[in-house]
Amino acid sequence: DDEARGVLSAAAVIGRSFELSLLQVITDREPAALMASLDDALDAEVVVAAPESTTGFAFGHELLRSVLYDSLPLAQRRKWHLRIAHALEGRVRAGEQVPPSELAYHAYSALPESDLRKTVDFCRAAASAAAASAYGNPDVVRYLRHALEALALMREPSPRLRMNLMLWSAVHARGCAHTEYVSLLQRALHLAREHGDGKAL
Repeated sequence: DDEARGVLSAAAVIGRSFELSLLQVITDREPAALMASLDDALDAEVVVAAPESTTGFAFGHELLRSVLYDSLPLAQRRKWHLRIAHALEGRVRAGEQVPPSELAYHAYSALPESDLRKTVDFCRAAASAAAASAYGNPDVVRYLRHALEALALMREPSPRLRMNLMLWSAVHARGCAHTEYVSLLQRALHLAREHGDGKAL
């Protein structure tokens, strides 16, 4: 029904897997009401329960999640992504471990409503985490591209930060044979010459 679809749409914004507590934060609904909708989804095998958890769930198939997510109005998606980002920030402040990739994903997806500086920082942290992986170059490039997009929305973006992000991205783009690295390098060098940045040059 429409109520269950609304709950599942909110869950789709969280991701393939989701927790009842986070779903409660973004929907402003009581856990018992949420569970009534999730019980129907469990019976229909739209979602499955997480092993050894009574409050963790996952969509039975990524296609189901994608259909629900894509059917949401863009403004609603951004609103829920922003709520999730705020909730995850609160968990970090409380000392919980939250993967940088999750913060980066939700803050970026909430643009331009999300805090631009924080979005850049989250994306940089996610890029650093991805760089530690042997096959993380494509993810590094993607997160840095997102950081550059957020930076471009700032009123007075830092030229030095933009150069650093471009150079960092160019190195990892070259590492995964991505043709984008030439363009990134050229743009970074142009900025360096424009601002007389000998260190970057």
